Amino acid sequence: MAMRKILVADDSLTIQKVIRLALSQEGYEIETLGDGNALLQRLPVFRPDIVLIDISLPGRSAFEARRDTLRIPDLANVRWVLMSSAFDQV
Repeated sequence: MAMRKILVADDSLTIQKVIRLALSQEGYEIETLGDGNALLQRLPVFRPDIVLIDISLPGRSAFEARRDTLRIPDLANVRWVLMSSAFDQV
């Protein structure tokens, strides 16, 4: 069975490391990045099953990135989970 893939998009290296530590032992292949523009470049190549994304990324927000990926039919089945720190206004 193929390993499930998670793409973590958060500009906090600490958050990236915590998520990687928490989920890599559960059998997930995890990639991390810290910019919304990099996310759009990496999505079609990595083809994750799920994207864990910080709402306020530099380059392109989570909402803008999701809107832009809706235009790519091959990525229609990718699930998105929005993350926010307690200090961000949504």
